[in-house]
Amino acid sequence: MTGLQFSRWSLFLIFFSTLLSAPLCARGAGEYSEATDVFELMDHVTRWSNKLTPVYRHAWEKKFPLTLEDKSLFSQYATLRKQFSDKARMARAQADDIFGSYPLGYDPFSDAFYSSKSVGEAIRKLSKIGLEPVQRKFLTEFFGRYKKNISEFVKESSHFNVKLLDLNKKWKDDDIGKAIKKVIPFVLGKKDARKFKIVLRPVWWPKNIPPIVDVRGPYLILRYHPLAHTDKWNIPVMAQKAVHALLQAQSKNQRSNLTKVFEAQCKGRDIELQVALHTLFGEMLPEYYKKKKAFDLYQTWGNSAFVDVYLKLLFPLLQEELKGRNQFAGRFMTVASKLCRKVNRLAVIP
Repeated sequence: MTGLQFSRWSLFLIFFSTLLSAPLCARGAGEYSEATDVFELMDHVTRWSNKLTPVYRHAWEKKFPLTLEDKSLFSQYATLRKQFSDKARMARAQADDIFGSYPLGYDPFSDAFYSSKSVGEAIRKLSKIGLEPVQRKFLTEFFGRYKKNISEFVKESSHFNVKLLDLNKKWKDDDIGKAIKKVIPFVLGKKDARKFKIVLRPVWWPKNIPPIVDVRGPYLILRYHPLAHTDKWNIPVMAQKAVHALLQAQSKNQRSNLTKVFEAQCKGRDIELQVALHTLFGEMLPEYYKKKKAFDLYQTWGNSAFVDVYLKLLFPLLQEELKGRNQFAGRFMTVASKLCRKVNRLAVIP
């Protein structure tokens, strides 16, 4: 690849700032980030991991058939991307537990883009956490090389700024934000809770593919087409994904200890526990805050009889623990594990 003058990076930043010049949406959980949008597109287009969705690559190749230069640049990006990803995975050294596998794609590299407004800001952050000068030069040239191609997709994303007004209103009106805010310190403890905040990041997605929501640390990546999908935000799915993100944010030690506690009582019911917790924190608690005295505990909450009965037992326990300002890793999980065992015995013994 021929070298580009570093000053061209300034032009690139100006290009994107004018491309998506609309101000950030109204305050709320949903915030548009140009850096996240551009990153998610190119991170998937390069196919640095075959475990990521190929949707972006397919959309890209329809518009821009790959050349030998493209393949070479994508390969170089993949090498850099894997370097950060592998390092993070080794540091985590975490096997799957009762809370599920750690989501692929979240590490210090991706966090720099998720937490930034512009690509330039993200690259500056990366330089502070180990990105070498030659790697910074490559990323600068990489995004500059494809700026026109990228604009063919993310130019539609300017509509997110308006569409997010409705999302943030629904998130607030349905008391999702209130419930999540309440359970963050409950699950993580006061100290770690100060470092954790759920943020909804919408990104461009083909209009012919149903929208999905992916968890990336505390960020929910909303893969929605800016026009075709945003009239119907799937709030219930986002709420449950937010709970999943919260449970994944527990410390390695807490996750390990709670796995031992639960498996000692109810081994083999990990999926039921995950479904129950997602519904408990992401659906039942928000509805309780919204309806108050009209809240009906005895409606159907679970798709299976096991989960439905389990939830009817867990909710009063949750209320008691929240009122007492107790912790998720304390009495709640101890009692929840024993309740699971009792429900399981009822399910398997005539």
